[in-house]
Amino acid sequence: MIDDLTDEAVHHLEEDGLEPCLIIETSRRNFQAWIQLADVGSVPYSVMGMAARHLSQVYYADQRAVSPRQPGRVPGFTNRKPKHQLESGQFPFVSIRLSAPGRTASSGLALLNRLSAMDTAGAAAGAAAVPSTNVNRAILARLDEIQAMQRERIKRELTEGRRPVHAASQSEVDFAVVAKALEEGFSADKISAWLAFRRPEKSATYPELTIMAACELGRG
Repeated sequence: MIDDLTDEAVHHLEEDGLEPCLIIETSRRNFQAWIQLADVGSVPYSVMGMAARHLSQVYYADQRAVSPRQPGRVPGFTNRKPKHQLESGQFPFVSIRLSAPGRTASSGLALLNRLSAMDTAGAAAGAAAVPSTNVNRAILARLDEIQAMQRERIKRELTEGRRPVHAASQSEVDFAVVAKALEEGFSADKISAWLAFRRPEKSATYPELTIMAACELGRG
């Protein structure tokens, strides 16, 4: 379950092949989404934790609510948080916006496979998984910092009406990060390794294509 999503984020989940099987509206335009990542087999708890943290970061969800056993709100009851109290003094009802029992995300298994590989690598090393020898922790931290800055810039432009909703996806953030990283002199292989690590649900060619597009823009 991913908590505290906007309707734009829910739309981007669908676009990225992470189609929810259940969406709950907990207050006006605020959602919880349940995603079934695999339809058979079992998944290690550590990998489910990695998936929850990854998805919460990518889709701007509540990064404090990332336990694989995170409970959600129950439809038919009200959300009693004071900040959601209506002018009438009442509280909004929690309601179902989508229910698709058994629906499995089309990119779910690919995401789990890549996260499982990271989890295994980390366990073998006796520490948290790191992306590859091409990206050390200092470089990873700087690229994460660039990502946070670009995400906030795009979010601000969206709020100010200077960017259409469909042009504010995580892929747009990735593109902006790559462009900035190239500008700062990061090599393509380090950017590619970072993208593969941070966007494991994407295809293997996603980093290369994103970098190529950013290079083309730079030459233009």
